[in-house]
Amino acid sequence: MKMFEIRSLLILLLCASQALLAQNETTHRCGHDLALEAAYQENPELRKQYRISDSLNAIEVERMVQVYKSNPQAFKSQGVLHTIPVVFHVVYATEEDNISREQLLDGIRVLNEDFRRLNADAVNTRPIFQSTAADSEIEFKIATRDPNGNCTNGVTRTQSNLSLVANDNVKGVAVSWPNDIYLNIWVVNDIRLSGVSNVLGYAYRPTTNQSPIQDGLVVKHAEIGAIGTASSAGRTLTHEVGHYFNLQHPFTGGCSGNGDGVFDTPKVAAENYGCPIGVNSCTNESPDLPDMVENYMDYADSDCMNMFTQGQKIVMKAAIANFSLRGDVAAASSAITSGITGTLCTPQAHFISDKRQICSGESVQFFERAYAGNTTTYAWQFPGGTPSSSSQANPIITYAAPGSYPVSLTTSNSSGSTDSTVQGFILVEQANAATSNQLMDDFETSQVPSIDWSVFGDYDYIDFHRTSSAGYLSSSSVVLDNYYASNGQIDWLNSKSLDVRYYTNLNLEFRVSFARKTTSNTDMLRILVSTDCGQNWTLSRIINGQSLSGGKTSTSPFSPNADSDWISQTVNLNSLAGSQDPIQIRWEFISGGGNNFFIDDVNITGTIGQEELSFGSRLELYPNPNQGSFNLRVTNSQSLDGKIIARDIAGRKFELQSTPLSEGIYKVSFPTNTPNGIYLIETSLDGISISERVILQR
Repeated sequence: MKMFEIRSLLILLLCASQALLAQNETTHRCGHDLALEAAYQENPELRKQYRISDSLNAIEVERMVQVYKSNPQAFKSQGVLHTIPVVFHVVYATEEDNISREQLLDGIRVLNEDFRRLNADAVNTRPIFQSTAADSEIEFKIATRDPNGNCTNGVTRTQSNLSLVANDNVKGVAVSWPNDIYLNIWVVNDIRLSGVSNVLGYAYRPTTNQSPIQDGLVVKHAEIGAIGTASSAGRTLTHEVGHYFNLQHPFTGGCSGNGDGVFDTPKVAAENYGCPIGVNSCTNESPDLPDMVENYMDYADSDCMNMFTQGQKIVMKAAIANFSLRGDVAAASSAITSGITGTLCTPQAHFISDKRQICSGESVQFFERAYAGNTTTYAWQFPGGTPSSSSQANPIITYAAPGSYPVSLTTSNSSGSTDSTVQGFILVEQANAATSNQLMDDFETSQVPSIDWSVFGDYDYIDFHRTSSAGYLSSSSVVLDNYYASNGQIDWLNSKSLDVRYYTNLNLEFRVSFARKTTSNTDMLRILVSTDCGQNWTLSRIINGQSLSGGKTSTSPFSPNADSDWISQTVNLNSLAGSQDPIQIRWEFISGGGNNFFIDDVNITGTIGQEELSFGSRLELYPNPNQGSFNLRVTNSQSLDGKIIARDIAGRKFELQSTPLSEGIYKVSFPTNTPNGIYLIETSLDGISISERVILQR
């Protein structure tokens, strides 16, 4: 057996395993030495600070070891539970990295099961180690109040490309909450420590007067929990929190050293990968025990790990007993400040989805993003979707029929509930069907969003929308309030589906008005086209901020006040002319710190063949506007082969009554309770979907 001895160690990097094949585990890199040396060079006094802390803490550890040895059974279940408040700082490069709160909570679940020895695989601990396996009597709860006392869901979200090369740099963009109250966990895409990759996570051991920059955990999102983007059983977090509570690796110093300095963990010659049950890499101890590959602090596979020891529990309890180490985080005052005890906050409902524009018959996954309180129940409503309601946090819904549909979410806990409804949140297009063969809009009467125009943004509630305060040769246009957007925000304006089978020399023409705040702004407009109902997009043109602005700058919110403020843009789409598949056009604006952005006078131009002229003139509606009924005439006295459907600007559809008057002419009537407005009249002729607008004005 080894006597307990504390060694100085600044940063403990997880090199705990992913769920990879054992033969690939040896490619794992641990950046401990590089990170430690960098930290010492930055602050030479840090080495001395750790030595002092370790020396003082060793006294409490030795005292607790003697208590344990005098009555092991009493120590194993002391009945003193320590609860730690947790805040997650999600730093994401793309929305895929911006993992759900459900996955973060699953990470908390794994922590609590492992630290309380409630993990289902605890039965896999070999008999030789069963008696030393420990319930650490430490639990974790996500914070419900921030440092200012405001309600929170315990998650901050920050968009930054530092997520791709993360280390302590992410603590500058997502600032640590007080580390004497909260356990801070930064969740990122990938970690780079002095250029070293393959690091799954890292943590700092405690020391006195610890800087927030050199504290907390940085962990890849693929290592959080066991759902969502997780690629393993979530034991990376368990391993790193062990370091947070002063634990070291059992292979520290190898067979000739002191290992982790804990009296009941066998020394290990080097990191164990995979699950090498039975290996005994150090035989110079008495008793001579095999390597404890089950231990969370080795590098074995996640599904091989299943235990902490009683000695490791002593080390962690000693850190909690010392208020200069982790005692303040586990204190009752921290529980009250962080909201994990006391009055609950009511969760504020909010949600996002992986898509907002789909083809009929496709599915959308929704994600709750409630904030300001922990949610215990979810109540979703999905008109037009299947299922039409759900109590799951992140349900998947299928939409069968084209249209524009609202989504509602109510989030609740014992303190109350709130709800959020967004009209027209999901736009469902008819697969492989064109809404029109023309695109001409000056936005004088059009609505945005509508059946003709859909919008999508980065969930900052700054989306493209119609304005009546500015326009080219008019008073209306489409605007994106980019003045208030964050760098890197992406917003889309999507057109309806267009039939371009009979076009040649196809071009897209439109006008823009824009100003930069400074000449260093990097805003960009991308024009993209889809031929598969918005599932895939091809880039047609990039227009930079200089070209969009014509050199204009403004430090106050910009709005065009003269026709000369508008710049004409033309995009050659001739490669798509004659496409047998309908096309959609996307204006994608990427914010680079600039000002408001306007679009107006949108037109598809080109040479239309005789067949298209015939197709385009087959349908005539009159009178237009009408007072409740109108005549529909099909040229060449042809008969319609489909029902006559009306669709309002929200996408709702209903069938109209029609009576043949003569060959190719129908009298069509709206239901008497139909409100005034603009409607798209849809039918089919020769198997081709055709449509025209009509205005109901009683």
